[in-house]
Amino acid sequence: MPGDKHQHQRVGPATELSFPMYTVPLEDVLKMTRVRPHEELKAEGVLVKHEAKLGNAAFISHQWIGDKHPDPNGEQLEVLKLALRRLMSEVQVVHPSFITEVAMPACRGLPTKKLFSMPLFLWYDFFSCPQNPQCQEEEGDLQSAIDNIPGYIARCTFFFVLCPVIANHALSRLFTQYTWAERGWCRVEKTCRELSLDHTWMIIRSATEIDFVSDAASTLGGPAGEGQFTISEDSHRLAPILLGALKRTLLLRLRNRDLAGYRGLLNLQTVRMRGFPRFQELELIPDLPSPAGSGSESSFDVVPRFFHQNGFVSVKEVDSMGWSPLHYAAIRGDTELIQGLLALRANPNAKTRKENPVTGFRRGDSALNMCLFHKHNDACRTLIAGRARVDDSFRGYPACAAAMADNAEGLRLLCEAGGSPHQPFMGSVYPFTLACMFGARAAIEELAARGAVHLRDCLSYAMLFRGGTPQMALQLIAMRADVNERSHFPLLSPLGILFAVKSLQYRCGRVTPLTTIAYRANEWTPLMNAIMSGQYDGASALILSGARLDLQDSGGASVMDFAEGQTIPEFVLKAFQGQLQDCRSVVQLALLQNDDLEEMIEEAF
Repeated sequence: MPGDKHQHQRVGPATELSFPMYTVPLEDVLKMTRVRPHEELKAEGVLVKHEAKLGNAAFISHQWIGDKHPDPNGEQLEVLKLALRRLMSEVQVVHPSFITEVAMPACRGLPTKKLFSMPLFLWYDFFSCPQNPQCQEEEGDLQSAIDNIPGYIARCTFFFVLCPVIANHALSRLFTQYTWAERGWCRVEKTCRELSLDHTWMIIRSATEIDFVSDAASTLGGPAGEGQFTISEDSHRLAPILLGALKRTLLLRLRNRDLAGYRGLLNLQTVRMRGFPRFQELELIPDLPSPAGSGSESSFDVVPRFFHQNGFVSVKEVDSMGWSPLHYAAIRGDTELIQGLLALRANPNAKTRKENPVTGFRRGDSALNMCLFHKHNDACRTLIAGRARVDDSFRGYPACAAAMADNAEGLRLLCEAGGSPHQPFMGSVYPFTLACMFGARAAIEELAARGAVHLRDCLSYAMLFRGGTPQMALQLIAMRADVNERSHFPLLSPLGILFAVKSLQYRCGRVTPLTTIAYRANEWTPLMNAIMSGQYDGASALILSGARLDLQDSGGASVMDFAEGQTIPEFVLKAFQGQLQDCRSVVQLALLQNDDLEEMIEEAF
């Protein structure tokens, strides 16, 4: 992890703070029994104005679970303290999720010794920002602190997302990693981290469920401008703040001669800024003069401008990451630009040769995959018209990319162009399966309408990754998914071979999310997966729908055994003892905003 020199480099000279970066030392946070406000901590001398020479800082991103207080009963605080203590004493590496291990085998996670190699200070909004401004000057301090959040994040070596499953019955709300990901401010914080030179972060779903996140294309949430803001004016004010953070990072990457990272961020800015009011797109390279006699900016050829801003000289050029100009145009989603590149004979089916970490796309992705993933559907039409392949005989990426992104329109485009919604990834993971894994309910409906439903293992996959919600569980059960289905992976199938290799690694002492799953993959049930992944609200829906507690996997372990060593919420522990009322309450809270699920609710209860 970078030291002081890199810390300064990460921030850059343009990020002076107009309000101090107040933090709380780790040891003081661990002593807390309640979340205390800024004013109280400042009066007692607990707050520390952070400087790099003091040690490392960690930013805590979280969703407020109270109306006037972020954590009225200290539930998030307790999870944070337990998680940090466990990282200090029991865990050697914070591993990436199993899906990241599959997609990015080189990602090894974060050794915990790097977390605590220097004194650690925590930035948490209720600690670090004024909470009770009594005069106009203090109100200005609060606003200044908020405006400085990108600068605080840039100065933090680590970034934690704190999002355990918590029910607030007074507000009739259930708070999870998914509700965190819908909040506009939380998306802004995550985006600022992803714009840092070190874009990795950690997600805390419980004291025992902590993942290292480095895959930008498959993280939670979406563009910050499309998030939920309690005060709608916030979204208007945030656009220039995010653009400023983006500009600083682009300049740093240029200074470091990281052209691939620069190109990725430059062309993703339309995705990053989606949902915000119109903004002036950043172009950092001094402009070329318009052709003589052109008379207007609009007549300037988009391809030379794109080449100029991205440092390309030819449509056939490939950079150090094995990406062509068309790949960068695809993440940009500019239809006119893509048309121009195709007219110059860009290959619409060229695959990337390496992963570009800034974008999240990996080796073997095509321009069509990228457009589908980012929902650039007009650009998809242009590529398809330019003879981009809508099927891949080996990997089936296009339909899979659309399914993961919940891009129902993109799936329709592929099918209307002759693509198959049945083509599996790795021989057994269908677009429908991936839609379940990523919680992509609109894609599920589109695939169902086209007869492309593949129920085998769909509940298990959903509960393992991002589909572990009551909504998804009940939707799939209503489609006749088996709540007690036992998973099975034939040895000679692609997944069977992968799991056999990873299972051997587990036996040899390499314990990661993927090797653990591989070791116990056969005979797993959806409920076991929900408990293992810390998606306890989804587990509640499964229990209420008849999931059995006595079933055992191929190693003889039941769901009770899976729960050992985890910090299980009280409502799940009660359900294990046959007391279902609290589980029922949690599921009802989760479904309050889903009028389309009334029939499923009636069936469940």
